[in-house]
Amino acid sequence: PRFKSLPTESVDGSFWLSGDGAALMSWCESELANGAQFTEILLRLKSKLGQIGVEALELAAGRIKAVEHPSLPALPLIHRESLEQSSKPPFNEFHAHFFGQSDTVLEVGTGLGLDTLALAKVANRVISLEPNSQRAAYARVNFSALGVSNIEVHVATLEESAKLLQFATAVYADPSRRKGGERVRDPNDCSPALDTLMAMSAGKKLVVKLSPTAGDHNLSSEFKRFFVGSETDARELVISNCTTDVTQDRMVIVESSGAQNIVALRGAPTAVHIDIADAKFIYESHPIALSATGGIKQLCADFDLSLLTSEHGYLGSKEEKSPGIWCRKFKILETISYREERIQELVDRHKLTKNTAIKKREHRVNPDALHRTLKWHEPEQNLALRKLALVCIDSGTNQWCSLVTEV
Repeated sequence: PRFKSLPTESVDGSFWLSGDGAALMSWCESELANGAQFTEILLRLKSKLGQIGVEALELAAGRIKAVEHPSLPALPLIHRESLEQSSKPPFNEFHAHFFGQSDTVLEVGTGLGLDTLALAKVANRVISLEPNSQRAAYARVNFSALGVSNIEVHVATLEESAKLLQFATAVYADPSRRKGGERVRDPNDCSPALDTLMAMSAGKKLVVKLSPTAGDHNLSSEFKRFFVGSETDARELVISNCTTDVTQDRMVIVESSGAQNIVALRGAPTAVHIDIADAKFIYESHPIALSATGGIKQLCADFDLSLLTSEHGYLGSKEEKSPGIWCRKFKILETISYREERIQELVDRHKLTKNTAIKKREHRVNPDALHRTLKWHEPEQNLALRKLALVCIDSGTNQWCSLVTEV
């Protein structure tokens, strides 16, 4: 009842910073913090307060979720969905580094505004397009609160912005990768479509952020691909026509410090296979190498490794190698043929406990299901701290299980 006086129409972003707007958002935050389910609160607010209630809950949930990302700038309004869909620091700086010394950058898709803020540090002016009027209002409030004055936010799509595009010397785009509520893989199913972006941006610097699974899309020779990930996962594919320093596509791991680890994808590298019986070490390749065409073989060529299985990205060697951040390295303790009864014998022989990880990629048996099937031993003091794992492969001619310890 205390929120009956709330407006029923759309409100300006500053509405949420004081008065009834701030009170409602704080109430939502308190409910979530006390364990109430998001969907339960959503139904109540939607029936009583309409879209105003929904937005208050989304902003409250975004503020709570932002605590998990301490590197975020101090934004007063954080929409949950925008936070989930946006790249976080230091990836924003990676996107912006293509635009050093640019005069005016047109950004397609403001979202939470993290890329916008990074672009504003390297360009004289940023014109940002956001078709969602409510998200655009939030972004304006955030930029104002941070004292950033060289950003303009327009409620428009790229197709509606031909006049604004004339002022830009460069274009950065983060197209929506959803269609009808489902994720899309083809860049031309995104909004705006990749071909539309290229056609409208002809003659300008262009950088586009896409899903890493879009790496097989045909591009003209002026564009290079950057398969970009964090220390632990694959994040995105960045394509750019403003790369004067490289002639090849690249795989890039961006560390939390902003440091870049780079492997150039040089044509069609070759790699030899090694039988698991001859291997002394197993290397689990970084997920971004699985997304990049030729990425696994390039790791073999650069770090003197061999293929154990072509389709799973597991590499091997007879002697210890040093691929750095590009692979997790394991020493093989024992290898057996893949049969569940043999794996149980291995568990018993080494007195393996439940903290033993099971590692499989594209495996017919779910790792969690196999973990529940096996009978594990109670931990002993001398084994409790060992980082042990079972690498299980059961596909085609590759049928084996190796007990390994991380080096």
